[in-house]
Amino acid sequence: QVLLLFVDPKPDKRLSATKEILATATVKEFAPLTGAYLLQWLRALVQEHGSSSADDVLSHLMEVVGADQQALAQEVGKLALHASGRPIAREDIERLVLPSTERTVWHLVDLLGEGRTEEAVSFARDLLERGESPQSLWNMLLWMFKNLTDVTAAVQAKITAPLAIVQATGIKFGTVRSLLPLARRC
Repeated sequence: QVLLLFVDPKPDKRLSATKEILATATVKEFAPLTGAYLLQWLRALVQEHGSSSADDVLSHLMEVVGADQQALAQEVGKLALHASGRPIAREDIERLVLPSTERTVWHLVDLLGEGRTEEAVSFARDLLERGESPQSLWNMLLWMFKNLTDVTAAVQAKITAPLAIVQATGIKFGTVRSLLPLARRC
């Protein structure tokens, strides 16, 4: 007997090969872990790596990395190796773990939106010193400014309701809501 396993977080159901596989396959979906279940999984993973950590530290790790279990597993391996048997501390996370791209973008937006440009530059410099690629940082900034430009143009055209801006620009609601205060100041 042969068991063939395909793992795809978002299979493209428009493709004929995908349609054919789905027609004959037994499909099992595994939703990503969240909340307490993700924390429990992370705690067990830390123990598997021969380390330990307080729940508040693990929660901070999830805030920095996000809920991607593969990324969390990589970071736990790195942190446990660095800790060398002692509990993983918040300082270890701050020193060794790069924030997720999404978190980084929104933190930069928050700093710039609040007019804290020196802190934004310092945050970007810290990211580069910790190993973030300049290309990645540049792409984040371009994405942010492109969306900010579109939202600001909508505001200047007297389109001020978030849903109306979404319809006019095609930008996701959460992004519009986050950029709107900064766009109004522009």
